Amino acid sequence: ESLKIQVYDTQGILKYTKVMLNNEYNVNIDLGNLKKGIYIISINDGVYKDFQRILVNWRRQIRTVYDI
Repeated sequence: ESLKIQVYDTQGILKYTKVMLNNEYNVNIDLGNLKKGIYIISINDGVYKDFQRILVNWRRQIRTVYDI
């Protein structure tokens, strides 16, 4: 099984994607190429799908804004 992580901008344009294998438990996501703003992160394992809004601020740090 695998886990797919995707990051979209607020217009729905895919900005980042990563597929993790079932033995990967931690992942670092480098979003340093993104402009500051709000993005949507999608996490999908084929059965369960979750969306979160994230904020990329001027320091290129990420934090969850709130649940959708």
